[in-house]
Amino acid sequence: MRVRNKLLSVVMSAVLLLSSNYGLVKAQDDTNMTVSTAAAISADNSATGFTTSGLNEEETTSTTDLAAETLPTTEPAATTAEATEPDLTAATQATDTQATETQVSESGANEALASQSEEDSQSGSEFTSTSPSSSEAPEASTEATTETSAGETAESVASKAAIAALAAGEPVAIDASVANITVTLRKDGKDGDIITGDETIARDQALYAYLNFEFLAEKQPTADQLTFTYTIPDNLQITSTGGTLYADSGAESGTWSVSGNVITIDYSADWVNKNPSDIKTHIGLTMELDASKVADADQVSFEFPGTGTSIDLDLNTAEVSGNKSGYVSSDGYVYYTVTLNPDANVKNFNFEDSLGASLEYDTASFKLDGDSVAATVTGQTATISLDSLSMGSHQITYRAKLKDGIMPAADGTLPNIANTAEWSWTGGQDDSTYTPDLNYNMLRKSASGRNANDEVTWTVTINAGTAKANLKDYVFTDTLQNYAAGKFYYTGSAEVKDSSGKVVATIPLDGNTNQFSYTFPNTDDFGTYTITYKTKVSAPATTPGSVTYTNDSELTPPDSNHPGGSASDDYTWNSTLSDGDVINKTLTGPDADGKESWSVHLNPISGLQLDETHSLTVADTLYFNSSKSAHILLDDSSIVIPGLLLGVDYTIQYTTTWDSTSSTNVKVGYTITFKPTDAVKALMSSDGEGVDIQYNSNIDKTGGTYKNDAR
Repeated sequence: MRVRNKLLSVVMSAVLLLSSNYGLVKAQDDTNMTVSTAAAISADNSATGFTTSGLNEEETTSTTDLAAETLPTTEPAATTAEATEPDLTAATQATDTQATETQVSESGANEALASQSEEDSQSGSEFTSTSPSSSEAPEASTEATTETSAGETAESVASKAAIAALAAGEPVAIDASVANITVTLRKDGKDGDIITGDETIARDQALYAYLNFEFLAEKQPTADQLTFTYTIPDNLQITSTGGTLYADSGAESGTWSVSGNVITIDYSADWVNKNPSDIKTHIGLTMELDASKVADADQVSFEFPGTGTSIDLDLNTAEVSGNKSGYVSSDGYVYYTVTLNPDANVKNFNFEDSLGASLEYDTASFKLDGDSVAATVTGQTATISLDSLSMGSHQITYRAKLKDGIMPAADGTLPNIANTAEWSWTGGQDDSTYTPDLNYNMLRKSASGRNANDEVTWTVTINAGTAKANLKDYVFTDTLQNYAAGKFYYTGSAEVKDSSGKVVATIPLDGNTNQFSYTFPNTDDFGTYTITYKTKVSAPATTPGSVTYTNDSELTPPDSNHPGGSASDDYTWNSTLSDGDVINKTLTGPDADGKESWSVHLNPISGLQLDETHSLTVADTLYFNSSKSAHILLDDSSIVIPGLLLGVDYTIQYTTTWDSTSSTNVKVGYTITFKPTDAVKALMSSDGEGVDIQYNSNIDKTGGTYKNDAR
């Protein structure tokens, strides 16, 4: 009994020493202390003594000797067998103090721990325990003692690694030595079909794993060991990102995160302190196959650590999805791109492209992933053969153009321009079709606004469609439809420019003719050109008035196998009248008596329509002065229109207002309506003199500014 008590004291000293270096011991209060299960010892000051797990007298003798030899400076005084209820708190504090005061290096502590681990493997320690049942622990220990240090069981090694991680405060890797582990694997999410093995899945199959960890009794998370990791097979990729762990009660028990194939679990210290045993953790996560690991495989096998079983699955035959696209460049070429996406490495890859009959390949343009590749071109078919094509994304590019002499159909569309690509490999085939937007736009025309010199600039664009015709020997002709010498005619020179803006030809224009032309050179040319020139235009003959100038253009091909075109545009000059062009008013006076003489003149209006339904009316209004203290008074007896008779050629209506000075209505304006008589029409015609309305008014000499409007 004396030996046993000494042993316990020594072991306790060793544990306390490790506490100062590795944090294995945590004092929770004055009467209770929890020791990490890594030492296979639990201590509770509320009890009457230490309780050991799976140790016997013979084993403790060996351990006592080791402890005494390894850490002689930490051995306390021997305790007598009669001291059945020792002052454990005081002994612990004294031992802890002695261990703290002893300056032991970290390397020395590591050596002590390593020595202790080696002795444990020889004396039947519980570090190799793989079962939460304490009754099974001695049997596991017995098995462990039959192996030498060079031939330890796998479970013993794993257990020691977990213990070492605990001692170092590092994350503990979860395996069979730490927890009972079960994994349920499903397709397409948590409600998908369970995968049991010996079945076929797609290479891009979405997977869902439900991980269940039931920690062994001596490997439970503690306040000193809160972080654990679990590594899934390397041919899987985790697509989940992590989250919060919850207890059955709904309380947060920790968090989990993902880095590569490793899941890290960080338990909450508060939660672990409140729930120190029977900890179980469940995590659901989404995954997929790591395509790079199965690129050459027809089958896949993976084993989740700690489960002891593997899952064997067949993989679907490799697929090479893809599509064909393209665009038409300004140079008239159709640029094609076929994008291929093998989901595995494939063998015997063959690519065959069929070009529409109206198109022709640029045989030197074929490339694979940007590098030139050999293509066999036979007529409208191009073939590329490869021994293999690796998993990933690839692009085959090339170009083609419209054959010379292809004519549009009756509806204006070009025939036989669709293009189909087909590809095959060992186990499959696929295809894709693309039809380019090809069309002719041989001629278009526009007119600019008129400049200060009354010149209009015309712009003609030739061969501007996505399909390009060969302009060799084409003839452009421009015609002024309503040409009139001195009124609508060419001026200056016409310029022919290529698509870069370079002037390639200058054509002098004759203002005495209504037409000019330009012939394209006798060389192959699929370019786009503009022709610009100016015409002089004249104002309308009457005001208000309008005149339209029309300009037609035509592009004539050299034969019936090439497309032509025509275009026409107009320029319209509109002339309008301002107030001053129609009516003017003049004033003479006032004289010394406050008399004013007014003259309202109506200018002749070309094209004026005057009849029973179209009238001509003039309204004249005289106003107060600026302070409204006096008013202009109309002398109605003075109104006269030379050449016209009141009642015959026109009528008058007067405007009156109340005058407070005279307490009467006074005349302050008039409205004259002209009748459609010959006399009126003669005066208002374009050859007439216009109409003059003359009258007088008076003011009472009150100062101010007076206003008089006629309209």
